[in-house]
Amino acid sequence: MNHYIDANALREQVSLPELLRRLGHQPVSKSGGELKYHSPIRNGDRSPSFTVRADTNQWYDFGLPGGGDLISFGVTYWPGLSFYQVLKKIQEVCDLPESKLIFAERPREPRPRKAEKVQSYELFCIRPLGSNPLLEEYLKSRKVWEAAQGRLSEVYLRCIAGPREGKKLFGVGWQNEYMDWEIRTAAQWKHCLGQKGMSLFKGDPNQVVLFEGMMDYLSWATKNPGDKSSVYVLNSIAMIEHAINATADFEQKTCFFDNDEAGRKATVSFQAVYPDAIDGASAYQGYEDYNAMLMDEPELRMPWEEEGVFQKILNTYKR
Repeated sequence: MNHYIDANALREQVSLPELLRRLGHQPVSKSGGELKYHSPIRNGDRSPSFTVRADTNQWYDFGLPGGGDLISFGVTYWPGLSFYQVLKKIQEVCDLPESKLIFAERPREPRPRKAEKVQSYELFCIRPLGSNPLLEEYLKSRKVWEAAQGRLSEVYLRCIAGPREGKKLFGVGWQNEYMDWEIRTAAQWKHCLGQKGMSLFKGDPNQVVLFEGMMDYLSWATKNPGDKSSVYVLNSIAMIEHAINATADFEQKTCFFDNDEAGRKATVSFQAVYPDAIDGASAYQGYEDYNAMLMDEPELRMPWEEEGVFQKILNTYKR
C-alpha cells in the first residue's frame, strides 16, 4: 500500500523557522514577528534580504524577488527533487513520523492564521543628494559621496500595505531601464519599486563595463574619474543573462563582478558567450568587491593633517 504525505498536514505541523534552523540557517535579526536571514536559496547575499513571518509561516526573498509558504520554500531550496520528494525531505529533516502526515480519512481543521497583506510601498518624494545628513554620512562611509553626485537621489517611501503599513523610510535610489526605482537604505535594506531591471549609464558606444551593484560602480568611478565607458549595473547577479543580451553590440566588454562563487559563475557565463571579454576582478584581488577594496584604502591626508605634525615642526626649530 502506498503512503502519501499530506502537504496540508506538513504545513500545519512544521515551522519554517524550525526547518531553516535544522538546515543550518540562523536569523540575523528579529523585529516583531519578522525574522531576517541571509538568503538560503541564493549565493552571495551579504545583507539579510530573506524574511520569514513566524506567525503565518510565509517567506519572501527580496533578491529574487519572490516568496511563498513552507512547501514553496522546499521546492525552491531543493530544485532537483519532485514534489513528493520535497515533502519527504521536509519530513525527514524535521524528524516527523510519517503516521502524522499521511492523508487522513476526515479533513483536518486548518490552523487559524492571520490574513497577510503583501507588503508594498509608494514613492512620495525625490530629492537631490545633500538634504539628508544620514544618507550623506552613509555614502561617505562607503567613500562614494563625490561619485554619487548626479547618479543617485534621495528617495522617500511610505508603506501602503502589509505589517508595516503607514511606516515611512528613506534611502538612496537610482532608476533602472524600466524607469523604476532601485533603492538602498543606510541599514542595507534593498528594494525595487516596480519591475526589476539593469541600470544603464551611457558613454562610449564601443566600450562597456559591468558591475553587480551600484556601490561597486561608484567605487570604480571614484578610482577612474576620466573613464568614458558605458556602464551597466545589473542590480542583481540574477540579471546576467539579460546583461549578456544587452551588451552584444559593444566591441570591448569588461566585467567587475564579485570575487565570490556567484560572481565568478557570472563571469564564466559572460566569457562563454564573449571570449574576448575582460575579467576586471583582478583590480580588487583579495577583496570581495570593488567597494570593499576602496573602503579599506587609508584616508589621504594633507601634510598639515598628519598626526604629530606640530611637534615635528617644533623639533625642527630646536635643532
